[in-house]
Amino acid sequence: MRFNAFVRLLIGVVAIAFLLLPQPTFAQSTTTVPPTPLSAATDQTVLAFQTEHYAVRVYRRGGQLRMNVFDKSNQVTFVNGGSAAVAPRLGSDDTWTSYVHRGEVEAYARVNSDGDRQFELVQVNGNRVVELAVD
Repeated sequence: MRFNAFVRLLIGVVAIAFLLLPQPTFAQSTTTVPPTPLSAATDQTVLAFQTEHYAVRVYRRGGQLRMNVFDKSNQVTFVNGGSAAVAPRLGSDDTWTSYVHRGEVEAYARVNSDGDRQFELVQVNGNRVVELAVD
């Protein structure tokens, strides 16, 4: 029993001594650098463009395609890192490469062999919005 009491006393003394020791101070920085997510350094942009109302980005993270879609009118990102895939071509004369996100909405980001870019949004109610990229 004496050993346990001694151990408790020793732990208490060490804890009090730790609290009484002066704590190191660090100079405060006058500039702050926002943290950069580790994933941002490993993302590879595949396609990025803006239309009149949307900003669209398709990128690869860890071997998987992802999509972001930002609605500039409402200031809302409604697809944020959503999974994406390469959509099949519509025929042998189709020169568009299409990336599709299927979730609450369907979002297509397209680029053709001439470098034209297009965004298509299929809304929940079935309405389609198609906009060309603006430079």
